[in-house]
Amino acid sequence: MLQLMQNMTYCKSDDLALGTGHEAIAMIHAMGRTSRLPDAYLILAGAHMRMGQIDKAIEVSHHALRATQAKHPADAPPDSGTLNAAAILVIKQVGFAHPADALAITQPLVQRALEHLDSTDRDGLVSLLMQHAMALKGIGQEAAALKAMERTMELLATYEAEDSQRVMALDRYADILASVEQAEA
Repeated sequence: MLQLMQNMTYCKSDDLALGTGHEAIAMIHAMGRTSRLPDAYLILAGAHMRMGQIDKAIEVSHHALRATQAKHPADAPPDSGTLNAAAILVIKQVGFAHPADALAITQPLVQRALEHLDSTDRDGLVSLLMQHAMALKGIGQEAAALKAMERTMELLATYEAEDSQRVMALDRYADILASVEQAEA
């Protein structure tokens, strides 16, 4: 059902995807297969986004993050699923003028991930750090945003990142540098 829901979203059948998504989530709960909840919620959030239901997409993305976090102890380093679910949620929040809400999510996750850097998925951390920087920029903290992006660039140098992620990081870095220069002028 999750694959069907995903296919429906690609075919622009978002109404059908929503119905299938709610049915899939009910089945996941009934079967006790909660490890599949984050995927279901993220697909459902994507369908809401495409339908222009931004607040609902953000709400459902919160469910995805909570479902992902529920699979791991709270004091454990954030796993790649948690980092990626948080990054997806934060992209929506920053993109739709909720950067302070985004920071409430990113700050503790980034801090915990950096404290446990040796056992943290760097790819997921880089994605989250980029969004953290954009949220900082969104509330006017350009200097802090620049520090977050500098840390992102340092991390990118420590592993084999995808080219697309490097390009995105450079784009975000340039955007924040331009904001810092404008703020100083």
